[in-house]
Amino acid sequence: MDGFDVDQNAAEMMRLHGEEAESQARRRADQMLLTWDVDGFQAWTRVVDAIRDLRCGSLMDNYGLFTPFARSAKG
Repeated sequence: MDGFDVDQNAAEMMRLHGEEAESQARRRADQMLLTWDVDGFQAWTRVVDAIRDLRCGSLMDNYGLFTPFARSAKG
């Protein structure tokens, strides 16, 4: 799963599961590990990380703390 797929899966998990997205993705990672699918486990672990990043970014956006490149440099 490449970076684009990870981001797509993370966004879809958040859309489908809301607050439970991270725990659902973690469950999928655990299922992969139970079947000895190490690649699948690593992919879903990256999805968990992406969900966390998206959630953190969303929280920061809501409070106006995350505005990259929004301000121009004064010169």
